[in-house]
Formats: sequence, structure tokens, C-alpha cells
Amino acid sequence: ELTQTIGARLNLAGFLDFGFGNWEAAGFHELVHDLYAYDIYDYADGMNHIDQKLCYLETAPRFYRVLAATVPDNVKSSYKEVARSIKEEIRAKTSGLVNADKFIACHASDTPEEAQHMAATLLNPYNLAAVRYRSAPARKEFLRWLGGYRSRLEETGINREDCCIVGSGALEVAGIRTATDIDFTVIKNIRDRLFTQAPAPVAPGLDIVMEGYHRTHDGTAISDDLLIADTSRHVRFRGFKCATLDLIRDRKAFSARPKDLIDVDLIDRFKLNRGRTQQVS
Repeated sequence: ELTQTIGARLNLAGFLDFGFGNWEAAGFHELVHDLYAYDIYDYADGMNHIDQKLCYLETAPRFYRVLAATVPDNVKSSYKEVARSIKEEIRAKTSGLVNADKFIACHASDTPEEAQHMAATLLNPYNLAAVRYRSAPARKEFLRWLGGYRSRLEETGINREDCCIVGSGALEVAGIRTATDIDFTVIKNIRDRLFTQAPAPVAPGLDIVMEGYHRTHDGTAISDDLLIADTSRHVRFRGFKCATLDLIRDRKAFSARPKDLIDVDLIDRFKLNRGRTQQVS
């Protein structure tokens, strides 16, 4: 019925349904936080209203439907105005099930950039496969580093879509171990304009790594540009790209320092346990 309501107002291209099992509850919570993080800067203490949404959502199955739609050409209102009107209509229709002031019946993008964020978070199969196995939220200290990362990128005029977190930060996102800082890489034309090829500190707890993060003994290393552009090479956390565990494992196995080999073992154990979970489920 709600899909029909939207389809009556917009040109509906289609929809997809997604569900999370009981063992994926933490992953579902993380996905909701990632979705709503788009306009938030304080990831450590500024998402209490999202935690409240999750308390409301716990009374229902962990299920969501993603619809893609556009405003008809004959509608003079802006998309943002139409979306707001539709959300109000849907919340009114569902008020017998959930109070409209809880704002959990429907979420819509306000800009093309937010639509891209929603699609990358909710529809990318590589991201969904990774988020299902997140077992716990990151530490507040790491989330504060993440806020500093966002602020520093904006101060420098760098689009976060042109960057990717690598190293221990991505390991903390996955729940493998805590990070020591946030390391990131950028596309080549930004590096050539603003940074050097060598690693360098950018802000407290924030470093840019050496150009060409991915290295491997097996096969051909991929460029930073491909790591950042290819949606199969990274996952999302609070709207930021993080390198996949496979790429991080390649790099750490290539470096082969004692601390890197410990991380290789931790990644292998994590992936083994994830495979066992898949078999049980």
C-alpha cells in the first residue's frame, strides 16, 4: 500500500526488499547508523536520535524496501518538496501502527548526492555482505577521529568520494581489532595537487599513506584510483569508503612486518568464523 502511495505521486522505476536475520541484528543497527550519518558530523555523541529510531524499529522485523523514483515532468514542485509531502502522507497513513513523530516509516534523499549515498549504503551487494557481519559499533574515540577526518577533508576541499580509509581503521570498522589512527589514500590528481607520494600526517590521528596502497605477492596490485572508484574494492562506514579486507590482507602480507602478520592472522580467523556463520545460518 505504501509503495502504491509513492507510485501514485512519482515515476516508480522499481524496488528491492532486504531482510536481516536475528544473528545480523548488530549489522542492521550499523546499517541504519550508516544511512543517517550523511548529514551528521558528531558520530560519537550526535546520533542519539538514531539510537531512538532503532529502539522503535526493534518492535518490527528487520526489513526494508528501497524504491527508486523520479518526479514526473508535469510536477512543478521540486523533488525535495514532493518527497517531504510524500513522507508526511505515509506517516499519516501508518499513524495507527507507529506515531508519526517517530519518523521511522519512510526515509528519502533530499539531494542527488544523498541519493547516491543511500544507494551505495543500501543497495551495493559488497557493502551489504560486509555490514551483516559487523558485531559491534566502533569505539567513540575512533568515531571522533572519523569526525576529524570529515572536517579535514572539507577544510581541504576534498570530496570524501575521492578518498578511502585503509589499514587499521578498516579493521576496526569490521570489528577485527581497534585502530591506532585513521590512514587514508586519495585519487591521483588530488594527491598530485595537495600531497606527496610519501606518507604524511594530516591532522592528529589522521595520516595519508604512501601512493599505491595495495601491494600483493599474488597477481597485480590495483591503483588507488581503482580502489576508490570500484565498488567491489571498498565498503561503507558512516558514508566513508573503507578498503575491503582482501586488499588490506594483501598489503599486510606483502609488508610482512611482525605486526602486519598478526593482522593477517586476525583477518583469516575473522573470515573463517564468518564462513562458519554462513553455514549455520
